[in-house]
Amino acid sequence: MAKLIKCPVCGSEISSSAKTCPQCGQKRKSGLFKTVLKTVAGIFLVLFLIGLLVEAPEDSGSTNTPAQAATTPEAGLTPTVTPPAPATDPRPAKQVQFLTALETARTAADAAANDMQKGAALAARTQAMCAMLPRNKTVSGWIGTIYSISANGDGKGVLVVEIGDNAWASTWNNAISDIGTNTLIEPNTALFNTVSVLSPGDTIKFSGEFFTDQELCLSTQNLMMNSKIQRPEFVFKFSQVALASN
Repeated sequence: MAKLIKCPVCGSEISSSAKTCPQCGQKRKSGLFKTVLKTVAGIFLVLFLIGLLVEAPEDSGSTNTPAQAATTPEAGLTPTVTPPAPATDPRPAKQVQFLTALETARTAADAAANDMQKGAALAARTQAMCAMLPRNKTVSGWIGTIYSISANGDGKGVLVVEIGDNAWASTWNNAISDIGTNTLIEPNTALFNTVSVLSPGDTIKFSGEFFTDQELCLSTQNLMMNSKIQRPEFVFKFSQVALASN
């Protein structure tokens, strides 16, 4: 037997299975509709609770923000960066002074209006070199790069070493020019054996002596004034040669 319920509009008692009120004609909402409403309401409630739980960690994390901000560097401050230490020049001070004198003469010659002024630049270089080197014109521990290694017709060693930009220390390459200087490297000597296994491009440390020139203080193999200034090749007798790493 169907259960009696009241019509929500007219208040008449009607059967719970009736779809409309027989008195006022009001349609009744089905039980399924109520069930759907309850289900939807339940889903929204669950989603709401989940949202509260998800937001909770963010709220608790926000309490740490002031402490974190306190450790942040103040705006506008630049971190201190220590610059790398400048590279140390491995060349001896005398060699650096020597090459500086060469470059000074080149600069003066480039600015010269005539050959007489170029000659003055060469004379000033000569004076500077004579003042910085000892009387016997010996040097020790200079750094250079092997430019060429060869031998003359007698099998004696010929060595040319670049000591700076467009500047060389060199033995003579023939016996006649070598008279009085003996720069050619004799075979079967320790120096000859050391140099013979080296190659052009090797960086070496060397010692030896320049030779005195009555006009230029240091003898060169150049004949023309311009080449003596711009690309000097100094006559040099090597006494010791070794790879720079040794």
